[in-house]
Amino acid sequence: MSNNVYVIGAAMTAFGKHADRGLKSLGAEAINGALKDAGLGPEALQAAYMGNAAGAVITGQVLIPGQVGLRG
Repeated sequence: MSNNVYVIGAAMTAFGKHADRGLKSLGAEAINGALKDAGLGPEALQAAYMGNAAGAVITGQVLIPGQVGLRG
C-alpha cells in the first residue's frame, strides 16, 4: 500500500519549563502554529500526532496524552 503524505506546515512549543500550562495549551500552540505556517484553517486538518517524553507522567494522563491534548 502506498499513500502520499505531505507535511506543509510545522511548529513547536518552545523548550523550557511550562509549569503554568497544561498539555492542551501546549499542544494548541504547536498545532495552531503549524496551521498558520501552512496557511490553512483547522478544517483542513486530517490527522494530528503528538510526541511527548514526560508530560503525561507529570500530569497523570499516562495512557492518553494525545487524546487529552487534542480533544475539542
